[in-house]
Amino acid sequence: RAYGSSHRGLIVVAASVAAASGFASMSYPAGRAAYGGNSPSSPLQSPMASGTQYTTPRPGSPQHATLPLLQTGSPTAAQSSVGYTTVSKKDDFAGFADEQPAKRYSCWGKLFLRQHNEAFADKAELATRAAVLVLVLGLPCIMPEGTYPQIDTAKEDGFFSKQAILMFLLIVDLSLGQTFANAFSAAFGTVLSLLGVGFLNLLIPGGITIDTPWFALIPIFTFAALFLFLILWVNLSMTTRVFGLMSFSQHLMMFLDPRKRLPAITRVITDPAMCELMTIGVAAICAVVCNLFPVPMLATRRAKDAADEVNMALGRAWVNVSNDFCGARGTDLRAVDLLMADMDRVRSALVALDGHLMSSWYELGGVAPFRSARDMLARLRRTLQEGSDRLFCTWAACLQEPIEEGPHARLMQEMWPDVQNVLAKSINLIDRSTEAACRGRVFEREEPDFRDAAEGCKAAVAELTRKFREVKQDISRQAIIEELLDEHNFLTHVCAYGRLASELAEDFLAHNTGSRPLPPSAQPEMMFDRATLQDNRHLNFVGRGFLAISIAFIWGMVGHSKTGRRYDPHAAICVALMLRKCISSSSMLSAKRLRGIALGSIVGEAVYASAGWCTTWGYVLSSIALLGWVGVSIFQHHDASRLGSGIGVNTTGGPTAGLLAAYYGARGILQPCVDEVFTLRDALGENYYALISSLTAVFVCHIIDHTIEGFSTCQVADHYLRNALAHINEAFSEILDPSAHKLHVIGLHSARMLRIANAIGQQAQCEPRHWKQPFRGALYRDTLQSIARLRMGFLGMECCAVEDGRYGVNKVEGVLRITTLQSFDGVRQVTKQNLQHIEDLLGATFSQEQGGMSSAYQLPQLKRRFALEFAQAMRAFMSEANSLPEFHSAVGASLELDPASQASALLSCLASIIDEAQTLQKAVLRRAC
Repeated sequence: RAYGSSHRGLIVVAASVAAASGFASMSYPAGRAAYGGNSPSSPLQSPMASGTQYTTPRPGSPQHATLPLLQTGSPTAAQSSVGYTTVSKKDDFAGFADEQPAKRYSCWGKLFLRQHNEAFADKAELATRAAVLVLVLGLPCIMPEGTYPQIDTAKEDGFFSKQAILMFLLIVDLSLGQTFANAFSAAFGTVLSLLGVGFLNLLIPGGITIDTPWFALIPIFTFAALFLFLILWVNLSMTTRVFGLMSFSQHLMMFLDPRKRLPAITRVITDPAMCELMTIGVAAICAVVCNLFPVPMLATRRAKDAADEVNMALGRAWVNVSNDFCGARGTDLRAVDLLMADMDRVRSALVALDGHLMSSWYELGGVAPFRSARDMLARLRRTLQEGSDRLFCTWAACLQEPIEEGPHARLMQEMWPDVQNVLAKSINLIDRSTEAACRGRVFEREEPDFRDAAEGCKAAVAELTRKFREVKQDISRQAIIEELLDEHNFLTHVCAYGRLASELAEDFLAHNTGSRPLPPSAQPEMMFDRATLQDNRHLNFVGRGFLAISIAFIWGMVGHSKTGRRYDPHAAICVALMLRKCISSSSMLSAKRLRGIALGSIVGEAVYASAGWCTTWGYVLSSIALLGWVGVSIFQHHDASRLGSGIGVNTTGGPTAGLLAAYYGARGILQPCVDEVFTLRDALGENYYALISSLTAVFVCHIIDHTIEGFSTCQVADHYLRNALAHINEAFSEILDPSAHKLHVIGLHSARMLRIANAIGQQAQCEPRHWKQPFRGALYRDTLQSIARLRMGFLGMECCAVEDGRYGVNKVEGVLRITTLQSFDGVRQVTKQNLQHIEDLLGATFSQEQGGMSSAYQLPQLKRRFALEFAQAMRAFMSEANSLPEFHSAVGASLELDPASQASALLSCLASIIDEAQTLQKAVLRRAC
């Protein structure tokens, strides 16, 4: 039943959306229709238009019943005929099953269209603030000398310059926490650079001169190489690396230039250092002001908003899933669309919550009151994550059949009031816990209500368990019933959701009284984290960065003729600015960087040529151009980066084309106005050399990245796709291994691997293939969705097999007992062999880069009928389990502890995995040729 290929129902629409819960920005072009099933060709297509056949509900059946949860009055006749009951208005789901009331936005929020799109409003607001501050800071650079005497004095003393404005663009970010992190990292990197330069001046005071012997350069270059290696290798933030290497490159080039005489060592550590730190300080203060006024942009507040959004969407999704499975309503396409939107909202809000919690650490996250709120939000996030994982598993494993007469209809008709009661109490308790987490404490007057609500959840779970055992005994005397495997799975997860709600409230109460503090939330990684320092990807980044900066520095040092100046550090500075640690296509990234630098430089020079006159209209046009260009470029920069700024604390992707366009555009516009007419050579001046050095830096980065990485983007995409599946297979084998008493929980890690594989796959489609076979983009997307659905079944097994939910490490005793049965060995072997076959099939398909018949057709396992073998092995296991008295005993007050329910839930998840594996095999074979 659960593993048949004909029972699709609404799983077609749901599985494509639930698959996207594991990774960001996944498209849903095909669903199971691409695999030859009878589902709609698009998740948003009407089932009637696509010819999908749904089972017509019998009049008077639960499918025809009006949803009682949406009503506060007396039950309808249809409800009474099927035995449904209503709950009091206090515990109903009206707030979750219907659309939420529209939020109220201030005039300031409406100015940025926040009522239409909050993500757009956040980026547009920051871009506007940053552009205004750049304009205010840039006016002294545009206006002639004497307009602002105090600022002219600061510029002469070296405490203010155009460089402060450019540093401001690199520091400002979407929230105050991220900006604080960037500001601290920039200052720390600059201090490291100045300490390195100070040590060089101790070796050779005053720097290199014409009379310095050649062998004196050996310790200088040795120390410079060591400094470069350490700042790349040590686990510093990317902002620290960028600012440290930009500053060190400039000072080192000045130190090596024999034409310039550096001041004495005492002045190196005083005047120039103080000037540079003052410049960073001005940029940091302006960035903080940009985030604070007129309305603070706090990561803590956004974390609370994300937690509220996850809580609301998750509760509503649980209600809709339970309604569909229990037959409380028919096929309501509006409800399906709402469920799809809620699942996508849960996924995106959980990802955002992670980033905001990490950024909020910098907003006084170490102070006790603020730390308490962060710890409570982190504990809430753990509950919401497991609740969403159990929801997706339930949706994928249980809703594979139409509602029909039989044991399912009889059981769920009796169980629906208890399911409704558990979900109502759980959702209400989690909602109240979310409010407490957002304010950082549980008020003393609320403690009795919290305890009563937690006990009410436990009582509701116990009542559901008791009622289920009674109804099950009336249906069949067997412990494990093939027709009720999915029902066991669904009800087990409902009981788990009630347990999660009660445990969350109890943890908050214990934390509030101080008897059991919450575990500390995540903090930034340590500088000398051994796992990071020994990681192959990190060492690859160190090698690429070391070679690129070294080559750019040597090129600037030995510049020849008038086309390239000697001892010019700009190429090395530009390479440091473009450092990246993420995995991406070097050709695509280089093209974007080239576009950003060229466009910014051209626009800057064009604006200066047109409006750089010392007249009123020249000032106005220059100000308007600076304001508009910086605002649009900063918005494009943040809009192109999903996790925030290009060199901020939350991402290592390097600067985007928008940031480079803003940087070089502002650099060109921020020049003193003149009244004289210059030639092209006079007008370009320093900007000509800067443009040549910048383009050289892009070329060097592209060559180094393309050479050192060693693999094409298509090969990297294939690697991450197969690694994601292999990782799931290994963890799956560990769960079913009777000798493994401890488990390595990989649910969150597998979701991250799928997100990376999805991002790399999108880039692989744009990579030129030349003589090679075109990248199979459609098959790659379908495979990712299928692996995500396999992951959902695995998450259900992981939740059932691990003590204390997914965050324990010990395997549940009941699961250990199930896996030790002799008949279960057949179930284990068939499932492992099927998943290994899928892994081999994908490897043979995506690794073939030449034309011709695919080697996937030659795999011997294609002749096996895994679904039939699994059905036979499952029935043999059920026969043995039903003969054992331990599976007939009522253990515990929750179905999570019941041996029969544990075995049924495992079999239901395994059946969905086998079904999905067979569907994926058909898709691969259809498109592999």
